[in-house]
Amino acid sequence: MMQSHSYKIAVAQFAIETDRASNIARALKFVDWAAELKADLLLLPELFEFPYFPRVRSPHYFQWSSSLADHPYIDVFQAKAKKYQLALPFSFFEHAQGKFYNTLAFITKKGTVAGSYRKMHIPHGIGYEEEYYFSPGVEKKPHSNHSHSATQSPITDSLDNPTKTPLAQHVFPVWHTEKAAIGTAICWDQWFPEPARIMAIKGADFLLYPSAIGSEPIVPQGIEDIERMDAHNNSNNINHSNNTSHSNNASNMQEREYLQHSSFHSPERPVNGNHSYCRYSSKFHWQQVMCGHAAANMLPVAAANRIGYEGPSHKPTATAEQHTKNTFHHADDPPLIFYGSSFITNHEGRIVAKLGETEPGIIAYTFDVGALRKFRAHWGLMDDRRPDLYASLLSS
Repeated sequence: MMQSHSYKIAVAQFAIETDRASNIARALKFVDWAAELKADLLLLPELFEFPYFPRVRSPHYFQWSSSLADHPYIDVFQAKAKKYQLALPFSFFEHAQGKFYNTLAFITKKGTVAGSYRKMHIPHGIGYEEEYYFSPGVEKKPHSNHSHSATQSPITDSLDNPTKTPLAQHVFPVWHTEKAAIGTAICWDQWFPEPARIMAIKGADFLLYPSAIGSEPIVPQGIEDIERMDAHNNSNNINHSNNTSHSNNASNMQEREYLQHSSFHSPERPVNGNHSYCRYSSKFHWQQVMCGHAAANMLPVAAANRIGYEGPSHKPTATAEQHTKNTFHHADDPPLIFYGSSFITNHEGRIVAKLGETEPGIIAYTFDVGALRKFRAHWGLMDDRRPDLYASLLSS
């Protein structure tokens, strides 16, 4: 019989200041609060020590990196973890062997570093210039137009047998603690289904994603047409709602909420009395992707995001035209508004705890690990997989 025991996950979100010491102090305060909540683990946002410097390309920010051994603050977090018996995935800007990485060190409740994970999927684009700074944890191989057999790829090995190759240990690792197995990936990794499935195959009980995501400075091409069609279809549904069931009316309400909050229904939203610079918000999409990972793998998911405006200072006296010309589409210095909305799901993908878009805070949720394992075993999801049919996943 599987042993049943609880595991409490806490998630923190807060605004990031320009002063590193202030950000460290704030993060440590959230560690204290997580301990008061008797959490087993606290998830902090991605790269919480600094403003989101990949917003722009500048050689200046490489000086913010450090090796794991020489990190000036990680020992403080290790001491807190040991004091409170609290696991702490620790996100930092790593410099190792002449390369730079977006890295997560997993601090155990004993205060030791179990190992580290380097972000694999590296975004690039206006406002998210991470390829300029970070190498992927495993370098990309040249694209091939041919599918690979299961014996040709360490990624396939990790899909079929998570312990078959040394590389598989570093590709989306799972940290086996005394009470639960924790899968960790970082931000852009969360948009891909493969990392979540790999961690599930490796025995993860939970999937954790420290994040730094906010408004998109450039509206995605085609989104206006997509939303125009969504609005048209929703209008047709509402017009016939008198002839539909209560459940359909509820669906219409949910659809209206989606249309209101998912993207750019208002091109300029007030933030502290100023324009927000926000043209497109991916918040709904961001949450739904990870809710999908939770449901598809029958594992709770937690994501921690930052909040607040980061970008060039806004002068309230500027006209709307000047504002648009000087900052709205300025590719060299694009402003971002990080939309928070950190959350925890259950194993079905339902959000069971969440924070808003603008307020700092901490949330926590307690899970019965034994019950979750029984549920997954009952469904037999992993037993019925067909890895022999998945080779096309490895084609370019």
